[in-house]
Amino acid sequence: MIEYELKISNPGSHLVDIAVVVRDFQTDKLDLILPSWSPGSYLIRDYAKSVVKTEACDEKGRVLECRKMAKNIWRLEGLKSNYCRFVYQVYCYEIGTSSSLVDDQHASLHGPSLFVYPVGMEESPCQLSLKFPSTWTEVSTGLEPVPGAEQIFKTESYHQLLDCPIEIGNHQVLNFEVQGVPHSIALYGKGNVDVEKLKKDVQSIVRQELLVFDHIPYKHYTFIIQLLSRRGGGLEHQNSTLIQVSRWKFSPEEEYRKTLSLIAHEFFHLWNVKRLAPKPLVHFDYTKENYTDLLWAAEGITSYYQDLLLLRCGLYTPAQYFETIMDFYKEYLQSPGRGVQSLCESSFDAWIKFYKLRLEESFRNLTISYYNKGALIGLALDLLLRHSTGNRITLDQALRELYHQTYLSSFTGYTLQDFKNVCENLSGKSFEDFFADHIQGRKELNLGEYLNLAGLKLVPKNDKTLGSGYLGVELRKNENQAVITSVSWNTPAFAAGISPGDEIVAWDGHRVFAHTLPERIKEAKPGSEHHVSLFRDEEWREVKVSVGEKPAEWRICRVENPGTEAVDLLKSWIGTTELNEEKKHPDTVAAVQ
Repeated sequence: MIEYELKISNPGSHLVDIAVVVRDFQTDKLDLILPSWSPGSYLIRDYAKSVVKTEACDEKGRVLECRKMAKNIWRLEGLKSNYCRFVYQVYCYEIGTSSSLVDDQHASLHGPSLFVYPVGMEESPCQLSLKFPSTWTEVSTGLEPVPGAEQIFKTESYHQLLDCPIEIGNHQVLNFEVQGVPHSIALYGKGNVDVEKLKKDVQSIVRQELLVFDHIPYKHYTFIIQLLSRRGGGLEHQNSTLIQVSRWKFSPEEEYRKTLSLIAHEFFHLWNVKRLAPKPLVHFDYTKENYTDLLWAAEGITSYYQDLLLLRCGLYTPAQYFETIMDFYKEYLQSPGRGVQSLCESSFDAWIKFYKLRLEESFRNLTISYYNKGALIGLALDLLLRHSTGNRITLDQALRELYHQTYLSSFTGYTLQDFKNVCENLSGKSFEDFFADHIQGRKELNLGEYLNLAGLKLVPKNDKTLGSGYLGVELRKNENQAVITSVSWNTPAFAAGISPGDEIVAWDGHRVFAHTLPERIKEAKPGSEHHVSLFRDEEWREVKVSVGEKPAEWRICRVENPGTEAVDLLKSWIGTTELNEEKKHPDTVAAVQ
């Protein structure tokens, strides 16, 4: 057993003291490693940058030689017994779901950023003792407490220790049960949240998601929800999740739905990715990238279900659900990178592109989001499975079958071929072309083609921007100057040679600013030519642009006289044939699978 002690003596210093005791090793040296990344967040983060004051001793307190061998590896040498104690401090003051933060209000502890492991002992059981100020009264975590011991927890392996975030402080705790299994919501921070409504809605989400896989793989589950000054996202774990949201995003209803969507997404991950896992993500190497071409299935299909499940809960109307589909499709159409990168390539390159480029001007041009397009693929697969089998087989059943094959029977993980085989074996139809075109390839995805299977079609939105001018640029926010932050490929601005960083100062000889340039572009007649004056790296430039027409945005509506099969498919998919149906109370909604 590896024994860990984590002590918070002075929260205002943002430092934690950690001691690790290792026994029963047979060598005269021992390497201790701190992970470089977090499962579920595919980016090398180099957590060792926050480690300070390392030292080691044996069971008699004699100092052991401790040398740093690499950025995240410490070697203890001269070991004369099978016991050593390694102590170190970690600076914890980074807000995020993949980092740790300690201040005078609370401690949000993220295992990979804190706990070293002895090489070769990742499967060893662990014990964690927590010590913190007596003024803090609550500890929320997915860790299993040691009976009769105060703030001591046990795990079956080091992997499990890393996979349980810990919230310590004076937060509110909401408890409920589903199918006799305890669930808790640890709610840190204050905001415009209705706690009873939140608890009821989360309980409804849990009930619906359990129906998809028909298996509860945990003894208890913990939602850690932190209300902060900004929306932060979430990270999944085997029997818990850490979710960070803006404290004021629980109303109006549209904002609250986004919060519930995030909660539904992270909870769905306890099956899809934590257990129904791509083969390379079954056994982790914490020191380097772990590549897979299946993040579109892990994240994208989860994104498809996050809103579909809220519809099943009665927390969305069909019209509201279709708006979320159109949001995905709009983002897809506004990403020229869909013709550059396939979903498999997007998944594989997440380590160097998705996380590192998503705030860069080139992101939409060079990449396609495996979240966004993956959600559309999930929808298309669901409709194809339903259509090809007369609603006998759905994506729910395909995921459930894959879950049984690659987790319940034996935790082996799955491959791209395994996923395709399940779809084909259940439906009796070939999915070879679909996977080759839209998952492994870059063929344009026509969403209307798949919606038509359910008697639906895409029509342009009837808004005032139709027929207005279009340049294809985005401007820096909260500035008076019209500074370009991104230029989409194959747009009028791209053709004219306008680049990110350019400051447009005049349109046809008249001064423009960040708030007036969009107006000049919008009122320009598509096809008309205009003179643009700009600064690039403090040099004056003159360019001529031919204005395009603003691309249409789409909405979903019924086709005229849909066939019986299409009507039946629509009802089996969304639970109704009425697109403007009012929301139902969650307790009255039957599961639609």
